Amino acid sequence: MHLYREFRERVGLNAKTFAMVCRFRRASSALREAKGAALDWAGLASECGYYDQSPPIHAFRQFAGETPQAFALGRLPAP
Repeated sequence: MHLYREFRERVGLNAKTFAMVCRFRRASSALREAKGAALDWAGLASECGYYDQSPPIHAFRQFAGETPQAFALGRLPAP
């Protein structure tokens, strides 16, 4: 319990939420770098530490307010 409290006091989040934020940041950065290229969603999810389809969708809805697909489409350069 001491490690849990210490982590939360120093980081401001519990360890599980911090891990979610780190995976989301990695995934959102990868989507920005893709710049509209054909995406391998399963590969992207795996590279970012997700092991199933629903966790990245949940994370994007929680932190970006939209699905990963909508996030990617919204980051495409204007024609």
